[in-house]
Amino acid sequence: MRWLWRKAFRDVTRRPARTLLTTLGILIGVAGIVAITATAQGLPKAQEAAFHSSSQAHITVWVDDAPARLERGIENLPNVRAAELRNALYTRWKVRDVWRDVYFIGVPGFARMEVNRLTLLEGRFPGPDECVVEASASEFYGIELGQAMTYRAGGRERKITVVGKVRSPAFLSASIINVAIAYAPAETVRKMRGKEGFNRLLVLLREPRLARETARRIDRYLSKVGIPHAAPQVNDPENYPGRREFYALASVLFLFSALGLMLSGFLVTNTVAATVIEGIREIGILKALGARRFQVMSLHLAMALLYAIPGTILGIALGAAAGFALSRRIGMLANIPVPFRLSPEAAGLGAGVGTIVTLGAGFIPAWRGASIPPREALASYGIVSTYGSRFAERMLARLRVLPPLWLMALRNLLRRRLRSGITVAAIAVSIAAYIAARGTDASVNRAIGELFEIYAADAWVYFTYPVLPRFTHRLEALPSVSVAEAWSLDDAWAEFTPVRLWGLPADTVLYRPRLLQGRWFSEGELDAAVVSSDLASRYSLRPGSTVEITLVDAKRRFRVVGVVEDHSIFLGSEVTAKVFVPFDAVARMKRMRRVANLFAVGFVEGVLPAEALEELERRFCRLEPFSVLAEEEVNTARQQSRLLALGLGAMALLVTVTGTVGVFNTLLLNVLERRRELGIMRALGAGRLAVMTVFFGEGLGMGFAGWLLGVPLGYVVEALFVARLAGRLFPMPPVMRLHWAGEALLVAGFIALAGSFGPAWASSKVPPREALAYE
Repeated sequence: MRWLWRKAFRDVTRRPARTLLTTLGILIGVAGIVAITATAQGLPKAQEAAFHSSSQAHITVWVDDAPARLERGIENLPNVRAAELRNALYTRWKVRDVWRDVYFIGVPGFARMEVNRLTLLEGRFPGPDECVVEASASEFYGIELGQAMTYRAGGRERKITVVGKVRSPAFLSASIINVAIAYAPAETVRKMRGKEGFNRLLVLLREPRLARETARRIDRYLSKVGIPHAAPQVNDPENYPGRREFYALASVLFLFSALGLMLSGFLVTNTVAATVIEGIREIGILKALGARRFQVMSLHLAMALLYAIPGTILGIALGAAAGFALSRRIGMLANIPVPFRLSPEAAGLGAGVGTIVTLGAGFIPAWRGASIPPREALASYGIVSTYGSRFAERMLARLRVLPPLWLMALRNLLRRRLRSGITVAAIAVSIAAYIAARGTDASVNRAIGELFEIYAADAWVYFTYPVLPRFTHRLEALPSVSVAEAWSLDDAWAEFTPVRLWGLPADTVLYRPRLLQGRWFSEGELDAAVVSSDLASRYSLRPGSTVEITLVDAKRRFRVVGVVEDHSIFLGSEVTAKVFVPFDAVARMKRMRRVANLFAVGFVEGVLPAEALEELERRFCRLEPFSVLAEEEVNTARQQSRLLALGLGAMALLVTVTGTVGVFNTLLLNVLERRRELGIMRALGAGRLAVMTVFFGEGLGMGFAGWLLGVPLGYVVEALFVARLAGRLFPMPPVMRLHWAGEALLVAGFIALAGSFGPAWASSKVPPREALAYE
C-alpha cells in the first residue's frame, strides 16, 4: 500500500493550484460547521458561568417604600441565601443634546454586594452624586468617564458625574434595549425619587429548583408585613435574555453550513473527476499490469483524503477562531464575557464531517475511473470522437446568433459535462443561499411589523407608585392624549406553561385582537379568557374549554371564549404564550385593590409622540413614570433582528466565496487540460484577449445556468429557513420579491467573472511554443 500513498501524494502535489483550491473549499465548509457548533455550545456555558460568578438574582420583586430591615426578614425565610434591596428609577438623561432613557439602580454598598454583583472594568465605584454605567451604554452612546450628565428627577434637571464602567449580565446591551443602565449609591437614587424606602428586592436562593415555592413564601411574607408589592418574578438561569433568538439563529446558520459543505463536496468531486480524466492512460496501464478495481479506486480516495486532512485541520482552527469571534460578539450584546474555548464536540464534528464529505464526494468519480476497461483507458486521449453527436451539441453547432468566440465557449462547456454540471450546481447553491438570506431577513422584519400592528397604542406608561384605573381620566385630560386605558401585565402559569397574563378592559380600543376562533370577552365576564394560538395548540384549547391560571399562589379556572394570534414577545424571554382576561379578574386574583401597573396611551393625531410623552412625564414626575414609545419598541425589535441579518449575511458571503472558488477551480482545470488547444489558437493568430474571452464566456455561461437553477431553488430554501425560524420564534409567512432574482443575476455574474479572471489571465500568458509541447 505504500506505493498507493506515494502516487496519491505525487498526484496531489503535482497540481498545487488545484490542490490549494480544493483544500480551501473543504476548509470553508468545515470552518462553518465548527464555528456554529462552538458558538451554540460556548454561549450557554458562558451564560451559566456569568450567572453564577456574578450571583444573579433568582427572584426579583418590585416593592413600595420598603425599609432596610426587610432584608433580614426575607433572609430568615427557608431556602433564601441572601436578600438585598435596591433603589431603582427609570428616567431620561441628555446624551449629546438628545434625551435618552436611563435606568438608575441605587446600591447601598458596592463593596458588600452579594446579589447581581458588578465587574468594574474602568474607573472606580461612585460616591454621592456619581454613577458608573454599563460598558455597553458607554460605547453605544459615547459616554466618557468624568462626563457630567443632565437627568430629570422630581420635575427638575440635575447633574450626575460618570466615574466608572461596569459589566453585569443582568441586562442586555444598550444597543439592544435602547436603555442606559447606571449604578449609583442608594442615597443618590433615593434623593432622585424623593422617597426614603427601597423599591426593588433581589433574592438569591440556595436551591434554585425550589424558586416558585420560595416566591410564594416571599409574596405571603410581604403581604403579612404590609409592604405593597408586585408579583415576585422568578429568573431562570437557563433562560437567559436572547436565548430563544440565538438558537433560532443557530438553527438557520447550521442549514447555511450544510450548503457550504455541499459546495465543498462539489469541489472535491470536480477535482477527483479531473484527476481521473487526466490520468486515464495511467489507469489503463495500472489495470494492464494487474491492478484490481479496488486498488485503483483506493488510489483516488487516498487523494481525496490528502485533500481532506489539511483542509479539515485548517478548517477546525479557522472555525474555532470564527466561533470565538461570533460568541464574543453575541456575548457583548448580552453583557456576558466569553473566554476562548476549543469545543471538543465541535472539533470532532468538523473532523468527521470534513472527512466523510470529502470521501463521499470523491467516491463516484473514483468508482467511475476504476470501472474503465484497460483497453478503453489505453486508447483514450483528450476529447472523445463522439463529441457532437448529442442533441445539445448539435443545437449549439447550428446556433449562429452568438459571435464565434462566445459560441466556442458554450460548446466547451459540453466537453466536460460532469465538471460543468457540478460547477453550475455550485453556483445555483450560492444563488439560492443569497435569496434565502434576503428572504429570511425580510420575513422576520415584516413579521415584527405585523405583530406590533395588533397594539394601537402610541406609548405605554408605567408608574413606580401604584395608581387606580381611574387615573386614565387624568391622562386623557392632557391636550396631547386622545385615549388612555388601564391594563395589567403579570407573569403567570397556564396549567404547566409560563404565560404573560394581560388584564384588559372588555371594550379596549388600543388592542386589536386577531381572532382565529371565538370572540373577545364581554363586560362583566370575569371568568372568560382569550388565549394565544400557541397555548391553544399546546393544550387543545378552543372556545368552551377551561384553563387553570396560577398567579403567584392564587389559582383560578377560566372559560376560554376566543383564540388570538399574538406572538409579539422578543428578546429576554422564552415566554410566548398569552392569556387575556378582564382587568378586574386579575385584581381579584391578586386579592388587592384595583391597581393598574401599565397604561396604554393614544395621542392626538398630528402631535409628535416624543414631545407628548415628554409632557406626560413632566406632569406626573412625582409618580416616577417610565414610558416607552410604540415606535421605539418596534425599532428595538428590529434592532434585535440585526444579529440575525448579520449572521445570514456572513453565511451567504461564505457560500458565495465557495461558489467563486468552484468556478475558479473548474476553469483552471480546463486551462490545464487544453494547453495544446490554446497553443494552436495562439499559433493561428488568436490574441490574448480572444483566449481570455473564451474562458470568460465559459464562466458567464455557467453563471447564467446556475442563476436559472438557483432562483427557484432559493425561494424553496427560503421557505424552509422561515419555517425553521417560525417554529422557534413566532409565525411568519415567507416574503418573496421578484427583484431579488435581478439582484441574484448580478451575484451570479460576479461569481462567474471573479472565478474566471484568474484562469482566463493564466490562459493568455501561455506561450504558443510551450503550449504545443505540452503533454
